Amino acid sequence: MGVEAIFVDDDGVISDNERRPTEWRRVLGSFLADRLGGVPENWAVANKEVVQPLWDEMFSAPLGGRRFLEVHEPYLVRWVGAMCEAAGVRAHPDAEALALGWEARRVVTSSISVSFPFVAEAVGTLAELGIPLHTASGECSWDLEGYLQSAGVWRHFHLFFGIDLVNELKLVGTRYNEEIFRIAGVEPARALVVDDSPIALDLAAEARAATILVGPEHDGLPGALDRVLQAIGG
Repeated sequence: MGVEAIFVDDDGVISDNERRPTEWRRVLGSFLADRLGGVPENWAVANKEVVQPLWDEMFSAPLGGRRFLEVHEPYLVRWVGAMCEAAGVRAHPDAEALALGWEARRVVTSSISVSFPFVAEAVGTLAELGIPLHTASGECSWDLEGYLQSAGVWRHFHLFFGIDLVNELKLVGTRYNEEIFRIAGVEPARALVVDDSPIALDLAAEARAATILVGPEHDGLPGALDRVLQAIGG
């Protein structure tokens, strides 16, 4: 099929999305208790309560003419504020909340290791083929770098897409895929997208890329590696 670039999702393909939320809340709870007081478990519960509704509210529609950071930084401020309210801790001014939000994400993403077993070997096998590897995630590039460093595979990836790099949301239309292919300099028909989301793969296919679904019956990328290799003739 002449694949010239492979775009790999993180959550559910490299990282185990069953384990990540618990680890996220554990590390975040300890971090916030250290910075703001209170009990780590209460912060963990607060995060669980606020994060998804807030994300859905602020990132459920196309960005339009807005830059990603124009939405993301207010999101961080509200995220910290909402957790403070839920945990019964005094809220901080916006500038302090923003700085704390950035620091919290750096600490958490670089501290947790929730990759599937043998994912480093699987990614290494793909890297040996000499085909550029990029991520194709609905997360942010700076979060991805932390996760993939913890997984031991960071050095194998070229570009960390990353909704912030393309200023497009992943599951809202085809623009995300069109932009990652354009920035990576690959024709869509020469791209292979590996993801655990049927919706994400439908959108990638609409953008003319080849796709491989890593379903729940697989152990992430390691469990689907033979199918990926077969698809690219490796």
